[in-house]
Amino acid sequence: MPKLIDDTNVVLFCSYPKSGNTWLKLFFSLLNKLKSGNNETFNIREYEKFFPYVSFSDKKWLQASTDIDVNECDFNQTNELRSQALKKLCFDNESTHFVKGHDYCFNLSDNKRLFQDNPSMKVIYIVRNPLDIAVSLSHFADLDLNTSVEFLTSDYAYIPHDKDKEVLQKLQSWSNHVKSWLAVPFENFLFIKYEDMLHQSYDTFKKICDFINVPVSKSELNYLLENSSFDAFNSAEKKYGFHERVVEHRNFFHKGQTDQWREKLTQEQVDIIYSQHKEVMNQLGYACKPEGTSTMEPS
Repeated sequence: MPKLIDDTNVVLFCSYPKSGNTWLKLFFSLLNKLKSGNNETFNIREYEKFFPYVSFSDKKWLQASTDIDVNECDFNQTNELRSQALKKLCFDNESTHFVKGHDYCFNLSDNKRLFQDNPSMKVIYIVRNPLDIAVSLSHFADLDLNTSVEFLTSDYAYIPHDKDKEVLQKLQSWSNHVKSWLAVPFENFLFIKYEDMLHQSYDTFKKICDFINVPVSKSELNYLLENSSFDAFNSAEKKYGFHERVVEHRNFFHKGQTDQWREKLTQEQVDIIYSQHKEVMNQLGYACKPEGTSTMEPS
């Protein structure tokens, strides 16, 4: 497969879980398919074959890159290896690798960045209203809403390891996660809101394509947006299935809407999230009234 971006070896895109990372991953797969002239039917079960993709938590990739059995490593040793493996990709000039991650940015034992900056890497961070994340996470992982709310407010939140597939990913609370990615600027960094991906799709995805230096025409971008909408992915999942769903009887691509929290969360649940994340929510325009009716305030 020809290299998509001449001056970029890695496109790193990260977010707190249920914030649009998988959506962007599939968009990138379609973009690579389009630009490579591949005329195969796009099947979301086989999205990896259309572009050089790496999950930053993937054990097979990590072991292949480092030749070390990560099952024999502790948490800090594993993260050192992950940082080294990412750096190795940054020096691979043969391909533009697309790397997806969910981790808190500072994960190493000496509190250095897990994701070390590199001139050949472009970094995209996606943020979403934590009130809506609570609803989406509840559906995705089959959790009751109180447990989902507690997860977002915990400084000890993590995605557990899987012996055969994934390493443990430290998240911390939603606020700490966001702060960690904004604390130290990357040389090439783009900050994106999930809500803009949904409601200002053309301008937002055009901004993403411009940032990674992949020119797209109006017709190309409209084609990509039509085929990477939540409705399109929902239909494709029902037809082909999607291996990243956690609960078999629940679709990975559910609704993908904003402001679901207004109907799903109790006032007490809203207050808990807002009290824990008020500073960052206000900063990002996600402010809501802590008491009374759950309505958004101007940022």
